[in-house]
Amino acid sequence: MAPSLDARLERAQREVQQALEELREIAHGLYPVALADGGLAAAVESLSDRRPGLSASGLAKDRYAPAIEETAYFAIATLAERWTSHPVTIAATRRNERLTLDLSAPTHAPDDLVPIEDRLAALDGTLSIAATSRGQTRVRIELPCA
Repeated sequence: MAPSLDARLERAQREVQQALEELREIAHGLYPVALADGGLAAAVESLSDRRPGLSASGLAKDRYAPAIEETAYFAIATLAERWTSHPVTIAATRRNERLTLDLSAPTHAPDDLVPIEDRLAALDGTLSIAATSRGQTRVRIELPCA
């Protein structure tokens, strides 16, 4: 007897999910093309196309040193992934040779921020976390960009 349509659809869905997980593992360490070609603003825009609820403001089209762009993108992408079921806003400013990224979401801070903190510290960057009175968590990232 042939499997029912529901059973075949469930199996196909599991296989697609497994393939996506394998692709994410492969792509996790790859450098985004948008980052290489267009800089941080282009890479975050590309990320927001794939990540519903991610919105950014203030990201200038300026280019930064590759290490700064890579680290900032890594931090944004990692937080967006950990906050996947929540809207995430990003506000960016560049002042006094510092790039500041403020990310906020209506949830608690992710548990393990050590990989982000380590990458930031390698460039003399910082990360701070604050809870707002409206139930938001704000993660502030600062990087030198002289």
